[in-house]
Amino acid sequence: MSETMTHILSRDDQPYLRFIGEELARVSVSTMWDEIELSLYKTSKGAFVFYSVITVFGSHGEPRHHAVLLDTEADVIEEVGLSGVGKELLRAAGIAGAVEDI
Repeated sequence: MSETMTHILSRDDQPYLRFIGEELARVSVSTMWDEIELSLYKTSKGAFVFYSVITVFGSHGEPRHHAVLLDTEADVIEEVGLSGVGKELLRAAGIAGAVEDI
């Protein structure tokens, strides 16, 4: 885990999102068509912030920034999903439900 600090995240067509918290995990993947970077934070108030930066190379390479505030780990799983790079983010963050114990 990283240290608690003030984070300021860019969001398309919205004000910046500023909060105090720590980054739980960050994962990225690149293909010949796009680049995806996902981050998950936990705020000092106990909420989660899911942040994505997606660059589609055929669209002039302009990255799209998205951030959403989530209350629970279940909300995080619903927003991020359990496939591909999203599942890897959840696993890296230690979110219950990303790994099924048998």
